[in-house]
Amino acid sequence: NGELQPLEGVQFEGAGFGPTTRLWPVTEPERDRALDREQTLLEYFVFPQKFHFVDLCGFDASMLPAGESQMTFEIELSGRVPGDYPVCRESFRLFCTPVINLFEVDVLPLRPTDWHDREHRVQPGVAGHVEPYHVLAVTAADPED
Repeated sequence: NGELQPLEGVQFEGAGFGPTTRLWPVTEPERDRALDREQTLLEYFVFPQKFHFVDLCGFDASMLPAGESQMTFEIELSGRVPGDYPVCRESFRLFCTPVINLFEVDVLPLRPTDWHDREHRVQPGVAGHVEPYHVLAVTAADPED
């Protein structure tokens, strides 16, 4: 009938927070819990777009009135949105989630100029937007052989 009806228990929650949404695999759950704030801050600086999402919680398709095939949501904000964050129709998309893919890739050989150097930049051997996350193994070779 077009009337606005509040939906009890339906709310928006900030997405991207907590151990179930980590960018990198959690290898030590105890340490991850202890460093939750630091991990969240690190992820914000590495991939801030991860936190530009919200989840609509508590809504289920069974809440649609009988005979209806669509629903319109009216979102009411409790405060003003800063001017440099325009909110318009294009600001909203359904079923979106930020993704980071972790995969194995070979890197370019290291050619140290000074054998006393302890740090070397690891560069992927593929083009595109690929950044090293973890070194799985290092093999030394003598260029004279």
